[in-house]
Amino acid sequence: MILLKRYFANIEHNYQEYPWIYYLSSTLLFFVFYSLFLEKVSMDYIIHLEPWFRAILYNGFGILRDDFYNYSPAYMYLLAFSTLLPVKPVIAIKIICLPFIPIGGYYMTRLAKLFNKPPFIGWLAYSLFLFTPTVIINSSYWGQADVFYGVPLLATIYYLLKKKPLPAMIALGISFSFKAQAAFLGPFILLLLLRKNFSWKYILIPPGIFFLSCLPVVFVGRSFLDVLMTYPTQTITYRHLSYEAASMWAYFRWLDTINFDFGVISGIFLCLIAVIIYNYYGYKKIDINNNEQLFIAALLSLFFMPFILPKMHDRYFYVAEITSIGFLFLDWRYLWTYILMQVSAANVYWADLRRKGELFPLELSATLNLIVLFFLVFLFMRPNRNINNKS
Repeated sequence: MILLKRYFANIEHNYQEYPWIYYLSSTLLFFVFYSLFLEKVSMDYIIHLEPWFRAILYNGFGILRDDFYNYSPAYMYLLAFSTLLPVKPVIAIKIICLPFIPIGGYYMTRLAKLFNKPPFIGWLAYSLFLFTPTVIINSSYWGQADVFYGVPLLATIYYLLKKKPLPAMIALGISFSFKAQAAFLGPFILLLLLRKNFSWKYILIPPGIFFLSCLPVVFVGRSFLDVLMTYPTQTITYRHLSYEAASMWAYFRWLDTINFDFGVISGIFLCLIAVIIYNYYGYKKIDINNNEQLFIAALLSLFFMPFILPKMHDRYFYVAEITSIGFLFLDWRYLWTYILMQVSAANVYWADLRRKGELFPLELSATLNLIVLFFLVFLFMRPNRNINNKS
């Protein structure tokens, strides 16, 4: 133990002299790991991403006027850019995700410093974000777009904790322009508005940014109404209460064939009740000048929404999973929550990517998430929590 303490003391001493070497080393090693999976092909790539890529490649940007894709315009612009890269389509699609991940690491570093952690811990936060399995697999192996909305949502939390509503709402607008799942932070935003943490006028910024993101495809000929219907249309694509999501509906998948509509209505109602309770308690008890309480409230919002809502997909816990990294820098004893989230995610990722079924029953993944949810609720509702960090 003494030798281990000396080892870390030496690392911290060297870090103080050459911090850039540590960040550069982590980034280069991350690039190596990322490159290992660039040519992996998923069913999503075969069914959706590659056809969209080739449609733009052969027909030009103007093809976006047609109704052949169901992702947001913001993502399709990046996909259009990827067609200019002189590499294979599968690699090009995954390369556009690459710059966002170190940016996410940067915001994780800022969060660690916001919690009054020493500079050396900031590098650990950066590295942990880069090498979190969810991050690597989602972007490099799967080629998914979750990092595009996940990182701006992480930035939103950071700026809200810094009491900078303008950049926070700009980041939220960018996040929502890529994925509707940015709404998972909605209960937390509402809580801050109710507590008058920032003015209601800032709420106009996210829809304004989304509106601006739609203009290029409208200019090339797509109906603005069609663009606005992108997110609502996504909700009717599948008739599953849980599309391999480790949510509460993993226990009730039998309702898909018996009474699907009842399950959807019940889930929305339960989520509405949860949002009301969350905001009622938060309004009464949460100290808006306490960064730890606010961070826990934000993480809880990102977690309970996809857990309770019906029709969630396997990747919809992505932002909660990456945000939980910051949870470790509140207290390292919370490491087990991060591990449970990653184990739960690994199970559902495996089922989709390998097409060989889950490693263990989906209900067990949901149980792991339920344990984490109970713990987050406990921390959220725990009064007079002793906090050392300040805003």
